[in-house]
Amino acid sequence: MAGFCIQFHATHEEILGLAESWALAHNLYVVENTYPPWRVVMTNASGIRTMPNPGSPGPYVRWLIFSESKPDMSVTDRQGEFCDRNPSRLDLQIGRMTEGDIYESCLSTLVDNSTWKSFAKQLRNATVKGVYPGHRYTQGVESLARRGMRVLTFTGVELHLP
Repeated sequence: MAGFCIQFHATHEEILGLAESWALAHNLYVVENTYPPWRVVMTNASGIRTMPNPGSPGPYVRWLIFSESKPDMSVTDRQGEFCDRNPSRLDLQIGRMTEGDIYESCLSTLVDNSTWKSFAKQLRNATVKGVYPGHRYTQGVESLARRGMRVLTFTGVELHLP
């Protein structure tokens, strides 16, 4: 298997815009993964833009999971088992965004898939290289950082954009 993992920062609107365009253009199955508690539910492309910001209180959509074939939804409350049953998926982890902070997001897959590779290329074209190898960010995030928004890794380490 030859997959990829792209770590990046983008605004909630930018991420959902890309996700919606991918799902609609390729007629993909879309699964929302909320946390806490961990659970997955089928959704559709037209519902993507209405998802609450992951910085909102309560359960929120933490990942969008894309599939070209109907996903196995027999396990909806155990992450490892769900992932094992759906190995050809594309995962879009959505970073939290609060009034003062924006956390890292990630687009990843474990498989060699031409559609997923095309999405990775679109993401790379919509972002610029970041402050450490493999990291990228959008113009929207750069603008927010200039106005004082903290740009944070998954673990909460602050990054300073060039």
